[in-house]
Amino acid sequence: AGAAKTDADPWEKMNRAIFDFNETADVYVMVPMAKGWRYVTPHFLHVAIRNFNGLILMPTVLINDFLQLKGEQMVEDIGRILVNATYGLAGLVDVATYIGIPQNDSRFDQTLGFWNVPPGPYLVMPLFGPSTVRGAIGQLGDGAGTFYFTYLPIWATFLVRGVDIISLRSDYIEDIDLSRRESLDYYVFMRDAYLQTSQARVEEALGVPTKVPDHEEDLYFFDEFGEEDEDEELDAPDDRE
Repeated sequence: AGAAKTDADPWEKMNRAIFDFNETADVYVMVPMAKGWRYVTPHFLHVAIRNFNGLILMPTVLINDFLQLKGEQMVEDIGRILVNATYGLAGLVDVATYIGIPQNDSRFDQTLGFWNVPPGPYLVMPLFGPSTVRGAIGQLGDGAGTFYFTYLPIWATFLVRGVDIISLRSDYIEDIDLSRRESLDYYVFMRDAYLQTSQARVEEALGVPTKVPDHEEDLYFFDEFGEEDEDEELDAPDDRE
């Protein structure tokens, strides 16, 4: 297992340096902004912002569903776009979920994995965080899929995406702090969580039964695996009795 991790992370020295930079930026820039945002805004506004950004990113999800040959999900995505864009007040209210239309989250990294493109070495990107070579290419592909952002002024693009990221980060302040404190090596925790999640997404695209974290969890904090471990601990008998 140790050899497998080494093979997956041949650039560990460089990755750790970038990871430390990202952590510093998060602690001294992102967290204060997230705390301030949470202090001055009600929770329903966070949800509305997330719903709106989810709607404007849906065309990219639709494209990746097409590339992954997911006809049923394409129909669901089209329905979600139409319902939330109209009855959902331009996406501020997630009416589609309320009436039972699933929220899909297909990405280009997942699409490349579906077509047997290997992930390549683990890679930590400045400010963007954990990835792989394939994941980095996937982010470029998803960025190209949001070509309609080019019609907006640059300040509007940063406003739309920046507010969404800060709002999301504000909802996970305590969770991330806890994972930092309890991890023996937070770098390894984040690396393993990302690699497991990326593999799970590819397996999901290939039709392999798996459990994939939702879009709110995998921006920075991967709670899925921790929850499973906690459930096992709760179910296990207490040997001390």
